[in-house]
Amino acid sequence: MNLESSKTHNSHIKRRKRKDAGFTLIELLLVISLISLMLFFAIPRFQGGIFANTSRRSTILLKQTIEGLKQKAVEEQKTYALHLNLDSHHFWITNEAMDEEASLEAQRKGTDLSDDLYLKEVAFSQDEKFLFGEVNLYFYPKGYSDRARIHLQQEDGTQTTLLIEPFFAEVRIEKEHVSFR
Repeated sequence: MNLESSKTHNSHIKRRKRKDAGFTLIELLLVISLISLMLFFAIPRFQGGIFANTSRRSTILLKQTIEGLKQKAVEEQKTYALHLNLDSHHFWITNEAMDEEASLEAQRKGTDLSDDLYLKEVAFSQDEKFLFGEVNLYFYPKGYSDRARIHLQQEDGTQTTLLIEPFFAEVRIEKEHVSFR
């Protein structure tokens, strides 16, 4: 092969590579269709997990607050109180070292449950139940707490119970009204 024909052959290969380097319209449409199909099935699951309803988030927040208080009472060797206002569906935290002004500030900065979730009842035993007013749950430096059932209700009537046991760190969530036996 002479030098002239070699240059012609190489330039022909380069032109062909440039021509074949792009995607065809059908290939692009196929890829876009596949991505659209995956998103069609993935987005509802994503919304259900990340953007779950506000009442579920409020329930989990209350559960995590209680579990955190059990641990904090032991770590700091202080008695903590979780105050639940059954009328305003508001909760806040105080400890034994707080003065009255600090306690009022804690109440003011407390947390409201979501608009569609209500504190229906707090029960300490079969006979001791509170339906309105302020209820206090205590968490002690030795690692235990009051035994209680916090009954929550959504606007649609669905009930959830937070089960607080004195010596268990984890708070259980039951998707029904669970009373003491």
